[in-house]
Amino acid sequence: MIVSAAMSLDGYLDDTSSERLVLSNAADFDRVDAVRADVDAIAVGAGTVRADDPRLQVRSETRRAHRVAAGRPASPLRVVFSPSGELDPGARLFTGGDRVVVYTSEAGMRACPLAPEAAEVIATADRDVDLEAALADLARRGVRRLLVEGGGVVHTAFLSADLVDEMHLAVAPFLLGARGGARFVHPAVFPQSPERPLELAETRAIGDLALMRYRRAGVLSVYDLANPLRCPQHRHRRRMEPGCPRPRRPRTARRPKAPRHRPGRRREPTPSRSTR
Repeated sequence: MIVSAAMSLDGYLDDTSSERLVLSNAADFDRVDAVRADVDAIAVGAGTVRADDPRLQVRSETRRAHRVAAGRPASPLRVVFSPSGELDPGARLFTGGDRVVVYTSEAGMRACPLAPEAAEVIATADRDVDLEAALADLARRGVRRLLVEGGGVVHTAFLSADLVDEMHLAVAPFLLGARGGARFVHPAVFPQSPERPLELAETRAIGDLALMRYRRAGVLSVYDLANPLRCPQHRHRRRMEPGCPRPRRPRTARRPKAPRHRPGRRREPTPSRSTR
């Protein structure tokens, strides 16, 4: 499971204005599009739907064509987490593309105004969203790789529940301070503590942005476009995932070592070619 976010230097996803604050550049948007094309589902929280009005689709026609050629839908399954079920039926997410899967509570299911042709609404608990139940349902739908794109409430829930395998963080070169709105995470007890930190898998510059890719300690490679690793046991899986065995390095034949001369023993001279 991958968490992806763009943020300011002080950890804000947006400011307090009514207009959406653009934190990424064109190259980073294309990188995120490549990540979307490689997963099975894209998920956001209800706050992100209200604030950003996203479509959650693969934009590149080439990537969409490659997915279709591989027998997959042009864009991954779209998922929303909303305990209250209060979602706008006019949002772009629900007016174009395939049906969206909405995970909510029992009360949220009764209050949700979405039509059946726009979304499949599933209650996972009485008053909240049970993330493990939602992930189990996604697994039954064939989802093996999930990309979560916000917002802060959803990031906090997944990270505090220790369900995240990898984080992609694009950091913009400015601070928001008092203008800051939604944050990347909220106060919680996180298992990714100083005693169990994440591993830094990649850092690189994308224009003025800094991309940092962290992964769960001990995971060989959850996501690596430049060097995809195939699981030697689960041949059907395209990449290494948590739970896959670590591949062993092939043993190379070693040259036999020459016998050492022991002190006190006379070494016989090696005959020259003329005496052989």
